[in-house]
Amino acid sequence: MGGTASRELIEGILALAGQAGVDTAGFEDLLANERIDRDQYHQFWRELNERDGAGDLALRLGASIEPGRFGLLDFVIRNGPTLQQVLYDFSRYLPALYSGPELQLAVEGETATISYVDARSPRPAAEWAVSVWRTLMAQLVGPGCKPTWVRFQHPEPDDISTHQRIFGCPISFGQPATALDFDTAFLEAVNAAADSRLYLLLSDYVARESERAAAESSEGLVDRVRRVVEAELAQGRPSRDAVAAKLHMSGSTLQRQLKKAGHGSFSDFLDALRQELALRYLEESSVTVGELALQLGFSDTSNFVRAFRKWTGKTPGQYREER
Repeated sequence: MGGTASRELIEGILALAGQAGVDTAGFEDLLANERIDRDQYHQFWRELNERDGAGDLALRLGASIEPGRFGLLDFVIRNGPTLQQVLYDFSRYLPALYSGPELQLAVEGETATISYVDARSPRPAAEWAVSVWRTLMAQLVGPGCKPTWVRFQHPEPDDISTHQRIFGCPISFGQPATALDFDTAFLEAVNAAADSRLYLLLSDYVARESERAAAESSEGLVDRVRRVVEAELAQGRPSRDAVAAKLHMSGSTLQRQLKKAGHGSFSDFLDALRQELALRYLEESSVTVGELALQLGFSDTSNFVRAFRKWTGKTPGQYREER
């Protein structure tokens, strides 16, 4: 699986966890290398969360981040002149800490959205990310900068009281993307603590580190295609050429590369990905069959049921009942 996490990120999380009273012994092997792969990062979060036992550790740690905890990237981000620049820098330079799913900032009307898509990300890793976004925004432009809607890809946990306390807005689970919405008026909010000289001094260096980390990431073409397709599915069945355009290549080149990687045609790849996501959502979330059909880009429920029966020999309802 593509993507890597830096030693600085792991060290920062462990320091916060230690302050929260969590036993952080035994992670020395993760700190032996400059970077670890995404599977190791995900397993790190699972184990840390299990040690805490409360189930909401990642949310609490994200709400307790402190300036300078995550090295030079932290200083660059915290010295951006406006929230919009801060979020732009955060998405651009994030690979220096974690070269996983691509972070997106979108604006539609009066709503701005920070989001990423990674159906394989464990609950703690996703909750850490969104809690950090929320905390960073409040620290830089004031407590009035609050989210208006928070969404997670993972199923709803039994207890969401910590989610409600930290975010203070509607929260949805089993969604196509992990995302946080807020009012676009805050994009131009001035970061009063920004130091323009420090910002300019550090930005170039962090940019180079981020580019190096992204280039060294083990993420290959298949991972990138998957990421784009997952992000586009909720808008309908993505075409080969549309996906190729987002990857800056022609449709025929994408087709050849997928075949070379052993995935047959783009249609075969899309079919296999839809099947994988359908099984995962039916096993791990409470979304209805109709909602799932839309999330996977089917035009209507009957087409999804027909495809699912072809994949498994069962209807979605039958499959869920047998889990």
